[in-house]
Amino acid sequence: MKIVGIVGSPRKGGNTDVLVDRVLEGARKESAEVEKLYLRDFEIHPCQGAFSCEVAQKCILPDDMHKIYPKLYQAAGIVIGTPIYMANVSGPLLNFIDRCRPFISYLDSLGKVRLTPEEKKTILEEKTCWHLWQGSRTYSESGSRAEEAMEAVIKSFTDKHTIHPSPDRRLPRGKKGVVILSYHRHGENTYQPVANFFLFVLKEIWEFGTLDIISADRLLKRGDAQKRDELWQRVFEAGRRMVQGS
Repeated sequence: MKIVGIVGSPRKGGNTDVLVDRVLEGARKESAEVEKLYLRDFEIHPCQGAFSCEVAQKCILPDDMHKIYPKLYQAAGIVIGTPIYMANVSGPLLNFIDRCRPFISYLDSLGKVRLTPEEKKTILEEKTCWHLWQGSRTYSESGSRAEEAMEAVIKSFTDKHTIHPSPDRRLPRGKKGVVILSYHRHGENTYQPVANFFLFVLKEIWEFGTLDIISADRLLKRGDAQKRDELWQRVFEAGRRMVQGS
């Protein structure tokens, strides 16, 4: 069983980092194979939002996310650690989550979206996201056939229903997850909106089977996490639970 840890903090050896380590230690105790990734070590461009990934089933931007995508697909469990900056997750982590857009698609199944071979070929060859990233064309100059096709299928659904359609999921379902939110303010519910964000993304969008969100409050200086015996044991047990019963 493979467990991947994602560290969204730029501070190696800080509280977020060591808590992710502690979860992985618990998983390793149950004989899991573990790997830790520091987002600061990867070049990850911002999502350009032109939906080229809808049909391509991958992001076309040329950066290090292509080293990470296979690890996320193959992992049975994912640990995400982030400090809270400005009442939200760290910038690198938010950027990383945006770039996981290829995990969902409204155009995935041709049983739902009747694209002709010519239409599909045109969309697959489209490089709108790449042009926007390069700055070689503006959005008004490029347009996005993928976005137009996605808009059409969503409209065909909402014309008949009062709710927005759910996308198809490309990430294997049922993965296990642990999220660690570390911050210096008091109170485990202080950043509940951030916890809700993860609940929506990982449970509703990525369809994780189980998810444990740990709010690690009162952490500021390096070494604070190790001084909190209850927290230290809790994250260790979270790692063990990821493997047990799988």
